[in-house]
Amino acid sequence: FYGISTDTPSVLSQMVDQHAVDVVMFAQSLLRHPSSMLDLVEKHNLGLIVRGSLAAGQLSGKYFYQKPQLSDQDIRKPVPYSWQRYAVYEQFLPEGVPMTAFALRYLLDFETTHTIVLGGKSIENYQEALAVLDLPPLEPNIHQALAKVRKIMAIKDRGSRIIRRL
Repeated sequence: FYGISTDTPSVLSQMVDQHAVDVVMFAQSLLRHPSSMLDLVEKHNLGLIVRGSLAAGQLSGKYFYQKPQLSDQDIRKPVPYSWQRYAVYEQFLPEGVPMTAFALRYLLDFETTHTIVLGGKSIENYQEALAVLDLPPLEPNIHQALAKVRKIMAIKDRGSRIIRRL
């Protein structure tokens, strides 16, 4: 089997046309829904490995109310993340469900998801993620509400980038 890691639909499409890919890995999360990539996976019956499921820890819930203390070696250090803004997702959490498990449940609800790569920093991170196994699929109305939140955040992000360029 052949695999590739890419977030670019044209690259994946070219690989498919050349019969040079069976499995693809790309970023998907509550914040990022790469519909073109998902369409290609579904249309060509590819295996999908999801990375970026917790968006560099932004969707872990750990930093909704406190910024992380990142070491100089942490790859997230130079990126200006808006950690607290993702607390908006707490409103969707069933009682007692950790944010990590909820974010993973969202991804598992897609038939295209075959494997999720976690970038946990400790065994506790992985143990918390296992709570996803106790969660039933999310209701369609929850998926619709999450899509609305994602669109609103994307619009705000684009506006912020435009303002910074000015």
